[in-house]
Amino acid sequence: LPIGQQRNLNGSLPDSYRKLVATKLTSNFREASEIVEAPTPALQTGEVLVRMCYASVNASDVLKTNGYYGDTEVPFDLGIEGVGQVISVGPAIPGSMLGKYVSLSDTGESAGCFGEYRVINMFSSYAVPVSSDNPKYAAMMVTGVSASVALNECAKLGSDETVLITAAAGSGGTFSVQMAKQKGNHVIGTCGSQAKADMLYGLGCDRVINYREEDVGEVLGREYEKGVNLIVDSVGGELFDTCVDHIAERGRLVVFGYISDYKDGSEGRKVRPVYDRLLSKSAEIRGFAFKHYAKKAGLHAYRVLRDVRKGKLKAVIDPTEFHGVESVVDAVEHHHGGKNIGKVVVRF
Repeated sequence: LPIGQQRNLNGSLPDSYRKLVATKLTSNFREASEIVEAPTPALQTGEVLVRMCYASVNASDVLKTNGYYGDTEVPFDLGIEGVGQVISVGPAIPGSMLGKYVSLSDTGESAGCFGEYRVINMFSSYAVPVSSDNPKYAAMMVTGVSASVALNECAKLGSDETVLITAAAGSGGTFSVQMAKQKGNHVIGTCGSQAKADMLYGLGCDRVINYREEDVGEVLGREYEKGVNLIVDSVGGELFDTCVDHIAERGRLVVFGYISDYKDGSEGRKVRPVYDRLLSKSAEIRGFAFKHYAKKAGLHAYRVLRDVRKGKLKAVIDPTEFHGVESVVDAVEHHHGGKNIGKVVVRF
């Protein structure tokens, strides 16, 4: 088909569509968000219109609404990950893209997956062609690729080590568990329920600590007297302090996130300074910000997509069903309430 004009997959497009936008800067996602009706725009050079099939919930959705990623003027679009079908292409995009499925992610500067449709620029967006609208393709781009980059580039993941993954039953955690096991490591995971523990053992965890039934620090001190070589922490708060206390000599801790502080902050904590506890062990803390490793993201995206397709990596999808734009807030609260097993997705 000619590439100098806009072309559609099946005739005309809808005049408008619904999407979720932030109308207030706050970590309270329910208070921050509102469903609006938006006109379907004409496509500019390099743009395509994607009909969203699934959108994924990420812990950082509340960071988006509180302005952490630099958003200062409302309203702005929400939803940083998903999978959809290309139903219209603009100038400079070949007609062969029509009908194709793409896995989408954003780096924080833009969003829009929490909508029935979204416009993306194929020259500047993270849009990876995939074979179908399977929800697993909505679960891999943010957490799967981030886990791969964090473990291999930041943490320098090796083999025959003891590796601790906190919040292991979340999407990033489940990918991290599998990647660490594939390299021949002894993997410990923390979680908050027996159902999550069973799932993690199924993914290959050697030891799962259900923090609602066992004290994480006591278990690590009793069963891992020499400490843990590599810790990937996504929780922060008191659990972070516990992790620091159990780093092995010359061990390292990667700060993958700190979900315990995303909504309520970290005021009131009184602990021995972290640098003091690390100095005596010559240990390290390595902060992980994806943007500092973005140049290597393409290679990791290829590897993760390949392994998901071949079944070497399992994208764990939370079984709770959420449908439509009106369910997004409930899905985000489900995730931040610690109820999820794997990636929470919303179906459109």
